[in-house]
Amino acid sequence: MIRVSIFWKVLIAFLMYIVLSSGVILLIYRFAETPESISREIRTSLQNDAIILAAKAAEIISISGETYHNALQNNIVLKKLIYDCGKPARIIDMDGQTVINEMPDNKIISQYLSVEKISSIISKGIMIEGGHSGWFRSTVDISVPISIGRQPVAILQVSYPKTNPQRLRGNLLFGILVETITICILAYFMSKLLTTPVTKLREGTKKMAEGALGYQVDIKSMDELGELGRNFNEMSIRISNMAKARMELTADISHELRSPLARIKTASEMLMADATDEDDRKNYLKLINDEVDELNLLIGDLLELSKLELGKTKLDLWQVKIDDLVREVVAKAMPTALTNGLKINLQCDENIPLVLIDGRRIGRAISNIIDNSMKFVNSYGVIDITVLKKEDSVEISIADNGTGVSDNEMGEIFERFYRTDKSRNRETGGSGLGLAIAKQIVEIHGGKIWAKRAEPGGLKVIFSIPYNISLPNV
Repeated sequence: MIRVSIFWKVLIAFLMYIVLSSGVILLIYRFAETPESISREIRTSLQNDAIILAAKAAEIISISGETYHNALQNNIVLKKLIYDCGKPARIIDMDGQTVINEMPDNKIISQYLSVEKISSIISKGIMIEGGHSGWFRSTVDISVPISIGRQPVAILQVSYPKTNPQRLRGNLLFGILVETITICILAYFMSKLLTTPVTKLREGTKKMAEGALGYQVDIKSMDELGELGRNFNEMSIRISNMAKARMELTADISHELRSPLARIKTASEMLMADATDEDDRKNYLKLINDEVDELNLLIGDLLELSKLELGKTKLDLWQVKIDDLVREVVAKAMPTALTNGLKINLQCDENIPLVLIDGRRIGRAISNIIDNSMKFVNSYGVIDITVLKKEDSVEISIADNGTGVSDNEMGEIFERFYRTDKSRNRETGGSGLGLAIAKQIVEIHGGKIWAKRAEPGGLKVIFSIPYNISLPNV
């Protein structure tokens, strides 16, 4: 659909109103203002004026001593009479030709009057008919014969303005009535057009205020109101997702805290029991200490992730040789890998440019991804790490031959507390924050991170950091 602005809708509506109302008034005048609309008194007065003027013309012709034809063609006094009568007028001879004309061309239906028309005027003695055929019939033509004795010698035609105020007032009132109805109809549809989306938006905000997060409004127009409706729907979905994420986060944190707190409670209860010996007491105290350390790590990860997501992290930037940074992280992970029977392969391109990064945080992102791979790779598994020099960035990929991730879950592994195996807990599957923290660290450096299937199986996590970046939080 073509997007039409509300401005143009309103403008077109009012232009249509102007055209329609003007057309109504024009049609009223076109068909209502006829010769019959003149009042009887005015009609009689106009007839008398035309008859008197015709009598004066006949008198001038009769005393001129010229033939009728010459008098009509050349008599100056006759011409002056027509010119000075103060109204558009003309004299037509018996052949139908106009011989004296003081009537504008646009007010004459034809320069020629037919013999039949002349005969009709003579037989009736006077003829009243509509004037020029424009939209406004503002004149009426009165035709009377000019006779010498009883012999008609010419036709006098005079154009008079219509002057019936009562009729005009009635027509104007009718026009106003029609125009008012037209305005009301247009106003109704225009109001519906503008207020229906607003009403739907008001209903939507009310529903959301009542707790119906994610409520959608049905607005299909392609103007600003339609755009506002689509923005509302998007906002509603985002708020719903945020509320859902908040509840999930609360549930996840509660779940993560429940197990260590339960173990701490059990150990403390055993310490308070009299049946425990000194060695058991030491073991229980160590268990409590280890669980507290784990809780501190979890809380630290949550705080770090929150700061990264809120953009409140200040980066400590310096030029780093990123292939050396990767080697350091791999060296730290190697003992754990060897203990679990895993093999880590590292391959780096040569002459990789220095990159302006926070080395500690990028190192943590790499470490988190490696730790995630080691958790999901069986004994004697392999983790392949490559550092590639691209045209405008450095790309690091970490691939394993573990159980892998389904396509449906590929975009969700970077969410906080997300675990592909729901049966795993902190001991078997980590906190579920590692990849989420890695994602935020990469993105705060202006980079991109994504995942895909590794060949022949497993998961491959890739991220890139541009050489030249503009950071908002430096």
